[in-house]
Amino acid sequence: MLYIASSQGLLDKDLKTGIAEVTPEQLGKFIALVSAYPDMLAESVADPSFFQKLEFYLTWERQGCRKTLLMLIRTMLRGG
Repeated sequence: MLYIASSQGLLDKDLKTGIAEVTPEQLGKFIALVSAYPDMLAESVADPSFFQKLEFYLTWERQGCRKTLLMLIRTMLRGG
């Protein structure tokens, strides 16, 4: 996957900002997530804001709302 991402230019740094579109760490985390939860990939294609929502819910989890987080993720994956 790293080779493919590199050959597609995803790991190249922007000349103005010096920041890559995707870091190897981000790519690794994404691959781990979609390998463990394949429905996430389909959901993220159907809903481009999926990972933004997931990040929001994970912030809730850090604040001690784990039960609510799990319920919301299940709802998102079911399309509800």
